[in-house]
Amino acid sequence: MFLFTFVALIASADESLQILSDKTFEAKVINHPPNEVWAVMFMTDDTNETREEMTQFRNASEISAGMVHYGVLNVRLAPKVAEVLELKTFPCVRIFFGDKKVVGLKGSVKPGKLLKETNKYVEDFSQNVTESWAEEFYAQPSAILFTNSTSTSPLWKGVSSYFAKKSIRVGICRDESLLKKFGVESVPSIVFYNGTHTEK
Repeated sequence: MFLFTFVALIASADESLQILSDKTFEAKVINHPPNEVWAVMFMTDDTNETREEMTQFRNASEISAGMVHYGVLNVRLAPKVAEVLELKTFPCVRIFFGDKKVVGLKGSVKPGKLLKETNKYVEDFSQNVTESWAEEFYAQPSAILFTNSTSTSPLWKGVSSYFAKKSIRVGICRDESLLKKFGVESVPSIVFYNGTHTEK
């Protein structure tokens, strides 16, 4: 049941590709929360080139499944944005992350390339799991990655980033002595807890 809820929360993410105006660009992209990364395509019209780039961009947004936010802004309707960002050629893509940091995507838009580039900027918001977590699942439903890897996978970074401002706590446990305490037999394992149910 908890696993279903977890998946449903991801599935209920905002529309994978958002059409932005100058106002929503300012509110959602420029003033994004620290756990969000945005990829924005700036375009001027609906030429064949733009249509092809848009198809690739939309594919990347769907594959990302809400872990990175994707938006499109027609700069003909928001010329001031293009001026401030010093955009010269269209379509073009900029990635927004951290504290108002921006980088450009060079070359053509391909889903694999775009996902690889945006994943570089997704931060790891997973918390270090301690023994006390086992007593707190009623109050704080949790998803935990048990691993012996010293690095965090891009997928788990994306999950932790997506849920950073939501009611599910996301953790990572590298302490083998805690495996038995949490009922884990082998690593890597992902386990969901909510106090009454456990899903591996």
